[in-house]
Amino acid sequence: MSSPHQIDLLAQEAAVDFRSKEFAALLDSRDELAHLRHEFCIPRRGEVLGEGAQLPVHYFVSSVRGDADEPCIYMCANSLGLMPKRTRRLIMEELDIWAKKGVEGHWNHDYKRPWVNINETVVDVSADLVGGWNGAHILCAHPSEVAIMNTLTGNLHTLMASFYVPTSERYKIICEAKAFSSDHVGGGFFFRFLCYLTTHSQPSRLMFTLFDLRPRTFLSQYAFESQIKWHGYKPADALVLVSPREGEKHLRTDDILEVIRREGSNTALVIFSGVQFYTGQWFEMETITKAGHKQFDLDLRRLKQGCMVGWDLAHAVGNVPIRLHDWDVDFACWCSYKYLNAGPGGIAGIFVHERHATDYERPRFVGWWGNDKNTRFQMNKGKCIQSSHQTTLTPSTHHKRNLHHFSPRIPTVRGRRWLHAFEPVGPQYCLSAGLTGDLRAGDNATLARQIPPTDRLPRAAARC
Repeated sequence: MSSPHQIDLLAQEAAVDFRSKEFAALLDSRDELAHLRHEFCIPRRGEVLGEGAQLPVHYFVSSVRGDADEPCIYMCANSLGLMPKRTRRLIMEELDIWAKKGVEGHWNHDYKRPWVNINETVVDVSADLVGGWNGAHILCAHPSEVAIMNTLTGNLHTLMASFYVPTSERYKIICEAKAFSSDHVGGGFFFRFLCYLTTHSQPSRLMFTLFDLRPRTFLSQYAFESQIKWHGYKPADALVLVSPREGEKHLRTDDILEVIRREGSNTALVIFSGVQFYTGQWFEMETITKAGHKQFDLDLRRLKQGCMVGWDLAHAVGNVPIRLHDWDVDFACWCSYKYLNAGPGGIAGIFVHERHATDYERPRFVGWWGNDKNTRFQMNKGKCIQSSHQTTLTPSTHHKRNLHHFSPRIPTVRGRRWLHAFEPVGPQYCLSAGLTGDLRAGDNATLARQIPPTDRLPRAAARC
């Protein structure tokens, strides 16, 4: 499906009203990933609230009917993904090895997961996630281009130490402007949407709804400003913020490209988020990356090598198909506690394109764990080159094991086109209702009309 009109066509073929419970059940039956729901712990109403408890004000709560034992409708994956059921067992197994083996767990592991090889599984899975699907086969990033380490902002600083190397001529950073105020998210549209669910959902499904409405700023901007200051420049001069046009809420790709064309000769780094966390806009990563790499030199009257291009994929990894290697992205970083379900504060990841692997002159932070694993525990200093060699510390077995739950699921889902198997039915469904008058959004009616799934612009609405 790719448009609200196809929602209507499907309803016509099934001879049911698309606003009926029967049609909702039909959509559920066609969801190729629905069986994976049973692999996660779904909070129950009583467990979340407790006796007489109240949720903080940044959550919208709908508890129209049902009892404390019924599962929530959880819509906070953009903040924290749910816990996989396998996670508890995996963590307990690692604690068991630690208790019985001590340091020998690095090599002697009862569950065939020696800690010295802990990178391999999660790196391979992550390479799949940031590689992508082209309709015929997986276009994985090379495992040597991926490392799992640190946290998102920590990795952003680590990568910028290598890829933001300003000069007197090139010192600017181009990025998206600060996100809109929280009222654009928490207004009448979502309230009406939840009321719509209340009216049309089966009683067993809608018992308690959580929606994360906490206001946020563009968090990466803190890192950008501090990096600029670290190098002796002023954010007011060096940080180029691209904003939507007046009266609009999404960035137009043409406007981004125009800023890159205009500021490119003075720009060291172009960096955007893959998916904008407020609007759900999925940026055209390949197009923007190409534009950042190539600039037209007005004096030489020709294209020349331009800027470094990086991506903050906090809301993109596990949410939309990505092909970082194929798109020629210089670097990227992401977190794992949202759509990768690795738990609060879960370990993050980085991608560095293989063409930078032999650039030994490029500054980088390295550490002993980034040495070749065959000589890592020897008292010899080896050369650190590939992305994995930027790992500066011994990885947490517990944090990395939280990502291990993906490994048996990837082959199953890969056969169903991985992330492409999830069609954006939810946004299409509520948009269809909104455009026909059932999901009227009051003052925010325009918001509903600005997220048409037929437009690639905002297709990556948060998956819950």
